[in-house]
Amino acid sequence: MFNIKKSKKGVALFFTIVVLGTLLLIGLGLSQIVTSQMRQIQELGLSVKAFYVADKGIEEALYKMYRQGQSPPFQFGANPQVRVCTLTNCPYGFVCNRPYYCIRSSGSFQGIFRLVEAGG
Repeated sequence: MFNIKKSKKGVALFFTIVVLGTLLLIGLGLSQIVTSQMRQIQELGLSVKAFYVADKGIEEALYKMYRQGQSPPFQFGANPQVRVCTLTNCPYGFVCNRPYYCIRSSGSFQGIFRLVEAGG
């Protein structure tokens, strides 16, 4: 009546396609995860560089205050943007809660911005 061999002919091909499709989906998922992780690691590196640019501004302000005897406000280059004020002279929109001075330095590197504040 029915030929059993003919009805089982395409089963191996079907299972092969299902297994290959599953492996393809797993591979695409893993590649998406790896790509997003690589992007996060790259942004973390840029963030660290922006932090060090801001830190350079703090160090430069402290150097000008203590080594060169200058008093705020200081003249800095375009990057980093450093704002230095004393307790009574804070026109930059932030409150200085330190007894002598406050320093706010903003660093940027390839579109990533970091802010560092220091006071004494």
